[in-house]
Parts: sequence; C-alpha cells; structure tokens
Amino acid sequence: RMVDNGISRTRAARLVEAIQKHLPRPEMDGGGKSATLAERLIAGSLLRDDQKERRVKAFIGPTGVGKTTTLAKLAAHYSLEKKMRVGVITTDTYRIAAVEQLKVYAKIMGLPLEVAPDRPAFVQSLANFADKDMVLVDTPGRSHNDERCIEGLRAVLHPEAETVLLLSPATSRDVLLESASRFRTFGYDRLILTKVDECTRFGALYEVLDEIAKPVSHVTTG
Repeated sequence: RMVDNGISRTRAARLVEAIQKHLPRPEMDGGGKSATLAERLIAGSLLRDDQKERRVKAFIGPTGVGKTTTLAKLAAHYSLEKKMRVGVITTDTYRIAAVEQLKVYAKIMGLPLEVAPDRPAFVQSLANFADKDMVLVDTPGRSHNDERCIEGLRAVLHPEAETVLLLSPATSRDVLLESASRFRTFGYDRLILTKVDECTRFGALYEVLDEIAKPVSHVTTG
C-alpha cells in the first residue's frame, strides 16, 4: 500500500520493519493497527514548526505554484481572523497583470499595497510599513533552472524578511527536490505545500520533506 502511494520500496521496507518491532505478529494480521502505527512513524519523522514567526514574510517558489493566492489567503487570516495590522508588498513587476491581481485582493481586504521592484524600493516599503504587525511579500515566479533570475530576486529582498518556499506536491519527487535545492540560496525558513487537492499520491512527499528537513507551516488547496 505504501509503495502504491509513492513511497520508495527501501523506505517502505524500513517502515514495515519498525512496525514489526512494535507489534506482535497476531496483531498485524488485521492491518488496522499496522496502518495506524505507520502513520505515527511517518508523522513523527517530520519536523515540527517551533520557530517564532518573523514580522516580514516573503513567499518564494517556482512559477505557477500559487504564491499570490496563498499570500491573499494568509493576509485574510492575519487581518480578519487574528486582527493584525497587515501590509502587502509585491516585487513582481515581471508577470503580466501581477500587480493588478494583488491590488484587487488588497482592496477587498482593505490592506495597503506597495510595489517594490528593487532593493531600495523594498527597503522604503518596509519603512512605510513600520507600524504593521505583519508584512507579506509577493515575489515573481522563477524557474528552478533560472539561477540568474533567482539571484536577482535574492538581491531585492532584505535580510529582515523570513523566506517561505512554496511547493506543490502535484509535481514529481525530482522536480520538488530540484526546486528545493535551487532556492536553498535564500536559506528559506519554512515550507508551504500548495494545491494538495491536485495530488493523488502523497508518498513521495514524505521522502521529499525528510530530505529537505524544513518544517511545513501551512497546507493549501487550489
């Protein structure tokens, strides 16, 4: 069942060995306790998100992963549910209508929006939002193969910003690991998994999270 769900045979075998050590043979025959134990072993291997949130969050990741939509969801969460003063910055002047899309979200929620295409503008935007409890930063999507553009984005962001890498488990294991590796130059603090409703086999994700060794702060649907 684990292999069918995308977990490699090697890792599935390790989990089965661990289950055998915890359960006597008669209890394994039904399968229910074995499955519950496998779930606990998998969950226990994932990092807990015990880090303190920083005031400035920049969302990075490959093209089409859902950065702008996720930012809007979290802006609503912080401003409407947590009653925090929220500011929004976008550095995405690359994608067609990207600024206009975010302007619509910000207007609906009554949040201020700043456009910062370079480092001086970004620093000024942070100064303008000095009174905000939370500042959320949208960035342009970049191919994980485009190292020049990734470095250009890193030059725009201020070290004050916490970086959050967005990944979609609907893509392959190799693509997820390649994206995580290429964006590691940012020293990202957390992961957000997007579009999980589009994923049918989550086993590979278990191994990807284990290899990346970063906590997941949020999981979203499309």
